[in-house]
Amino acid sequence: MECWKTAKENYWKAKYAEEMLNTTGKYSPNNLALMKRGNAPRMKVEVSDALGYKKIVDIPIELHHTNLPQRLNTPKVNEAWNLTEVTPWGHASMDSYRKLGNNFKLVRIINGTNSW
Repeated sequence: MECWKTAKENYWKAKYAEEMLNTTGKYSPNNLALMKRGNAPRMKVEVSDALGYKKIVDIPIELHHTNLPQRLNTPKVNEAWNLTEVTPWGHASMDSYRKLGNNFKLVRIINGTNSW
């Protein structure tokens, strides 16, 4: 079975190749360069901590195991059909095992994956 690190890299490289064949405009040139190397695309967001202090950060898009949870540790769990691209906040809303903590409340999206 492919390890999670390799599976993520292969997923983003495949998404890059897909985008090169059929341009959707979903990803900026900077994000395409990341994806070509197997890295997740990024977004620029404003977040606040538990005290309400705000800061601007770049965050990667995460992959959620949609039908088969990663903890099943089966050979099919990391295949592309089982992965959904999500923000950390979307991921936490779908998966009770994904915790954000109190220091990561989304205030606003500054640049999405198409303009980061």
